[in-house]
This record gives sequence, structure tokens and C-alpha cells, in this order.
Amino acid sequence: MEIKRSKSNNYENTNDNSSISNDEFETAKQYHDNNHKFTLVMERIVALEAENARLQKHLNKEEKQQTVNNVRRKLDDDDISSDNSELPRLKKISKQLNLTNIHLI
Repeated sequence: MEIKRSKSNNYENTNDNSSISNDEFETAKQYHDNNHKFTLVMERIVALEAENARLQKHLNKEEKQQTVNNVRRKLDDDDISSDNSELPRLKKISKQLNLTNIHLI
């Protein structure tokens, strides 16, 4: 190991300069690797959030359709009135759908 005297009267180890650059290189490499891993994780999170939003939209659509089907089934099973007019049935369907839409929101 060679020791040199610098202009400021401090002694320096010349071999340390190469080891410092190796340490700096390893630190930079590790930083780059960690940054790359972080980027991959963030991209995966974005993809999962998009998939979750798509599935939630599909689920909401299915829930609304199931609610409509349940209301229709219930109305078909009920005796609405003795007359054959569609008005009471349509009013009841409208009322049921409005109540379920408020609940779904």
C-alpha cells in the first residue's frame, strides 16, 4: 500500500481511491436495481387497479340486472289487481326500480 503526502499535509491512501469507486459503483448498481424493481411493482399495481375497476364495473352491472330481475319476478308473482290495466303494474315497477337505484348509489 502506497501512502502519499498531499499538499495540505494530510496523508492519503492511494488504494482507497479505487475501493471507494468500487463502493460507489456497487451503490449505484444497487440503486438502479432497486429503482427497476420499484418501477415493476408500480406498473403491476396500476395494472391490478385497472383490473379491479373493470371487475367492479362488471359486478355493479350484474347487481343492477339481478335487482331488475328480482323486481320483475316479484311483480309477476304478485296479484296486482283484478283489472287488466298495465298502469298499476308499471307504477309499481317504476317505484321499485327507483328505490333500488337509490340503494345502489
